[in-house]
Order: sequence, then C-alpha cells, then structure tokens
Amino acid sequence: MGRYVKNKAITAGSHAIVMPLSTNTLGPQEPVSGQVKYNTDTDKLQVYTVAGWKDIATVGEVNVVRDTFVGDGVTSTFTMTKSYTALQAANMLVFVANVFQNPYVTYTVSGFDITFVGVPLNGVPIVVLHNFNSTATA
Repeated sequence: MGRYVKNKAITAGSHAIVMPLSTNTLGPQEPVSGQVKYNTDTDKLQVYTVAGWKDIATVGEVNVVRDTFVGDGVTSTFTMTKSYTALQAANMLVFVANVFQNPYVTYTVSGFDITFVGVPLNGVPIVVLHNFNSTATA
C-alpha cells in the first residue's frame, strides 16, 4: 500500500518538498514506474522504472568524448576510452573517412571495443564521438 500526498498542489511561497527516504534495501514492496525517493545509502534522488531504481541525473551537460584512430588495412577492432554495452552503439556518432557509419550494420560495440564489419583501409581516419548518453549523477 502506498502513501499519497494529501494536498497535491504546491502553493506560492512553497520552497521545497520532502521526498520519501529509503535505503538500497528498503522501499515500496511493489514499486511502480514513476515513483521517486531519496536513497540515504547513496545520497541520491532516484526514480523507479521497469529496470529498477535509477539515479536521477544532476548534470545538465556532459562532455562529449572523441576517440580517433587510423585504419591499417588489417585491424577491425579498436579500443575506446569508455566502456559501452552492445545496445549503446546507437548512442555514438562514428565516421570512417568522414562518412557516417550505421550502428549495428557497419560496427558493433562491446565493452571498450568498437568492431567494424569491414576492415578500415590503411591510412583512413576513424572518429568516434560518444558519451552523449551519460547519466552522471554527481
């Protein structure tokens, strides 16, 4: 059973609301998407989604990371400076010889590695722009 706010409107002159306090192990028995709490173990504001409790980002801007490589005609896998899951490949901008590459079609990612389906030619510049999907929570 959940608790509900008696007065749903915040009136003029109100300065803040108090969020429910919780820990990593304490919380609603049956949370639903959209619920918000303050986790006292992590000192973070969290929201519940179908994937569980997630920290709410407090950073409005992130630094885009740029990795550059040069093809050698042999290597198809290059090591980036950040780690990603396979599903995050679409959150990157990848260019080979200044031509945009389609995620999952021309390249895949796994951990720190980006692997191209075709081997980039010798001397061809490769630029990977990433970190657009940062969820830094300070």
